[in-house]
Amino acid sequence: MIEFGRAGPQTLENLSLRVAVASEHGVGDHLVDRILAPLLAQGEFGQELVSSLDAFLAAGMNTAAAAKVLVIHPNTVRYRINQAKHLSGRKLESAQDISEVGWALRRHEWKSRARRLRDSGG
Repeated sequence: MIEFGRAGPQTLENLSLRVAVASEHGVGDHLVDRILAPLLAQGEFGQELVSSLDAFLAAGMNTAAAAKVLVIHPNTVRYRINQAKHLSGRKLESAQDISEVGWALRRHEWKSRARRLRDSGG
């Protein structure tokens, strides 16, 4: 699944939710529209919100760990996550919200990488 930056043979365990994200276009696109589109409508700041949200979830919702990955202050992560919650209408307090946001992030990643590959002739 080169669209996820994973070259060569992969196992289902390695790909996890990415298999569903790549195959269930309707669900993924719907989640991107509902969750990420309001963030992305903010332009460059929206991209920062999406990146921060992705890092925050990848860090197990640990603000300090996300800040370290993003090379920003933890308070900046808190601010961005609060903005992302406000704009998306998600609270990130339930497993359903977290999984839907994660699905939307993976779908956005997949579409962005696929677009770059197509545009570069790859």
